[in-house]
Amino acid sequence: MTTLLRYIPCAAFESAIHAYVDGELAQTDVKILVVHLETCDACRDTIEAVRRQVRLHQDAVEIDRAVAGFEKNAFFTKLNAQLVGGNLERLAQLLYELGKAYFLAGNDSRLVAFIHRKAVAIERAHGEGKRVSRETRELATKAGSVARPVAQSIDRAQRLFRSSPTQSRAGRIGARSGRGALDNARRFLEECLIVMPTHVPARLYLGYWFIRVDRPAEAIEEYRKVLAQAGLEPMYRAMALQAIGNAHAYRRDYKKAIRAFEEIVTIEPVARDNRFFTIPLSLAMFHSKLARFDRAFEWFGKLIESFPTKMREARAVLDQADEFRALLERDRDFRSELQVRYPVLFAG
Repeated sequence: MTTLLRYIPCAAFESAIHAYVDGELAQTDVKILVVHLETCDACRDTIEAVRRQVRLHQDAVEIDRAVAGFEKNAFFTKLNAQLVGGNLERLAQLLYELGKAYFLAGNDSRLVAFIHRKAVAIERAHGEGKRVSRETRELATKAGSVARPVAQSIDRAQRLFRSSPTQSRAGRIGARSGRGALDNARRFLEECLIVMPTHVPARLYLGYWFIRVDRPAEAIEEYRKVLAQAGLEPMYRAMALQAIGNAHAYRRDYKKAIRAFEEIVTIEPVARDNRFFTIPLSLAMFHSKLARFDRAFEWFGKLIESFPTKMREARAVLDQADEFRALLERDRDFRSELQVRYPVLFAG
């Protein structure tokens, strides 16, 4: 059959080729055409050319439809809204960074800042904040879709970035030390959370601020808002629980502190993270203060087993724990047994 079809003129297949590409050729004729194509390079090339023309035509039709349906105003409104979203994220981050910087400047916060990178340069962040807040306001005006509280927060952020740090040397020193720095910290952190309520680090630092000014109940409320967020990262969950435990310990409610800290050690991979070596150490001290000495020995043992490279830091924490050291002085039996079981806690 192939030999006979080889001599059929290509012109006889011209109309069949177009119908074949369009999917309209009868099945019997398809078989005849396929056999012909086995031996005819010219007709195969013709089919490919027809297919390319069809694809170009289809693409042109789609472009025409897209152009016909294009609404310039709607497009740029949507684009501005997307740009506003990106700028709001940047604005929130700058507000947080400055809130954190002022908080750290206002007190010795090495313990609460040990997971985060160091604070930003205040003047540079203010300059960047002025630019971003101005751009965000312009974009929000064009988009016309920003919620009123957020729009108001953008205006307040502009004023914050413009007004501080103050120009005089005395003013700059006051704004970056003691109560002046702490007041600035709260203003920036609260504005960050208005712009972006899900900003976890800002809420954690606002909680630290409440602890710093002796308002632990309000601090715990902020930490619980972090835990209530959907899809919270394990690290942030551990940090919020640690902050809650520390707030309860600050109020000497060690039972609640223990519940928060014991939840942390169930979170992977945080439970094995060297930055959290203070969790078993704190649990040991909390149980000691409740006279649960067997549990205290257990947690000291877990500390040494899980974090053998952190013993120097652990001893430094114990040296600064005045209540725990007073307990060791009062209960010599507990101290003696602790020294016998875990001499590494007393080495050096």
